[in-house]
Amino acid sequence: MGRSSVKGDTFAPVPNRGLITISIMLANIMQGVDNTILNVALPHIQGSLSASLDQIAWALTSYIVCAAIMMPLTGWFAGQFGIKYVFLASVIGFTLASALCGAATSLPELVFFRALQGVAGAGLIPLSQATLFQINPPERHGHAMAIFGIGTILGPIMGPALGGWLTYDYSWRWVFYINLPVGVVCTLGILVFVRQTRNLRREPFRFLRVPDAEPGDWRLAIDARSRRVEGLVSFERNLDRGDGRRTGSLSVYRPHGHHRRALFS
Repeated sequence: MGRSSVKGDTFAPVPNRGLITISIMLANIMQGVDNTILNVALPHIQGSLSASLDQIAWALTSYIVCAAIMMPLTGWFAGQFGIKYVFLASVIGFTLASALCGAATSLPELVFFRALQGVAGAGLIPLSQATLFQINPPERHGHAMAIFGIGTILGPIMGPALGGWLTYDYSWRWVFYINLPVGVVCTLGILVFVRQTRNLRREPFRFLRVPDAEPGDWRLAIDARSRRVEGLVSFERNLDRGDGRRTGSLSVYRPHGHHRRALFS
């Protein structure tokens, strides 16, 4: 997705490459932090929203499942509208969803806003990588990927420590509000410094296309997609809950019955 801009005999220097790198890596770290920052605050959120342990786990499940569903669509959106605008929409959507999560007053609101956060944040990591490929010449791609790897690893490592500090010294709502200043800085950096991609690939959206299906058999396609989503949700719920059984047993992490077939079909 990002390599196409550097193909050819020469590479046009990109102005403000350092500022672009800082902007996109802040977005990358912000998304990585949100993967783990909520785990520490869950007991406090559970008491604040009067939810059971099984119910509050949906705040994790909704985010992970929606991000997993949306991530494969990032390439199509970038081809249709350009990396800059999809990246900008993702950062703005992620920041607004974070503010809504922090202001949630009930468990359904928190789960819904976390799902929006997962949808918006799904493209941050692949678009960060694509942008780094785009602004660096081929001989610097290794260096760019080293920076990308540092940001990708640093976010999840920082999450629990940052979440614990914010939760105990302030409030669990600050594990979401902490994204607001970072999101504003990322938005301004992308808006001002990142250039729009010129070589867009406007490919048709083939959501209803399934291998081995007859052309026009949209019922089979919808059934196949829904079974995959159902299997993914079931698998993630088993990881969160442990299914009420021994947490040390590997059988806890296996989906059961038709959920297993839905996940791997």
